[in-house]
Amino acid sequence: MTARHTGISVVIPAYNCARYLPAAIDSALRQSLPPVDVIVVDDGSTDGTGHAAAGFGTQVACLRQENQGPGAAKNAGIAVASGDLLAFLDGDDLWTAGKLAAQAAALAARPDLDMVFGHVEEFYSEDLPAPLRERLKLRPGAMPGIVPGTLLIRRGAFDCVGPFHPEARMGDFMEWYLRATDARLSQLMLDDVLLRRRVHADNMGARERDRRPEYARILKAALDRRRAAALRPPQPGGPGGA
Repeated sequence: MTARHTGISVVIPAYNCARYLPAAIDSALRQSLPPVDVIVVDDGSTDGTGHAAAGFGTQVACLRQENQGPGAAKNAGIAVASGDLLAFLDGDDLWTAGKLAAQAAALAARPDLDMVFGHVEEFYSEDLPAPLRERLKLRPGAMPGIVPGTLLIRRGAFDCVGPFHPEARMGDFMEWYLRATDARLSQLMLDDVLLRRRVHADNMGARERDRRPEYARILKAALDRRRAAALRPPQPGGPGGA
């Protein structure tokens, strides 16, 4: 597989982000390695998010569902994706122009590699009032990003792990990533800044503060799963078996 022949599907879960979504979509469509499809999943928005996506015409596939959360939205997009690589972008964030090309090249160079991440930079949204800028401090510089927006993954590797947890409102990616590490997917962190994360008044973390105990439940479930695996008798012919 080479970067030139890779088919990449981009899934954009979107909830009430009509004012930011066009810029997010544009950053996907303008990649130096264009995706084969861009799929926006309107997760029950009430602000015209679906109309913003429809404005791109046939360049973008638009799905709509009742509000179920980002995990279920990403799953819906994956179900209709045609590419052999999967990428994800939140409807209020932006990709740098060479994001997909850099990651596809890394996967092409290493057939053993399952998924690639990259670095993130935060920026203040132009509509964020000054008092909120003081409260919502940017994390300085580029940071390694184990987040959906920096991920490019082979479709087969994703299928081995399974879909995102459809009921997790905040921790859907954490829960999936813990399962991916349990499955021993190989990964690479690129030094490149691939994602620009928009800081605005209605970020998911601000909307869903009351769901933060979800993270604790996800971590406990992962620990329980690993303990159960450690206690399971070795299979004949497998590691530690006859």
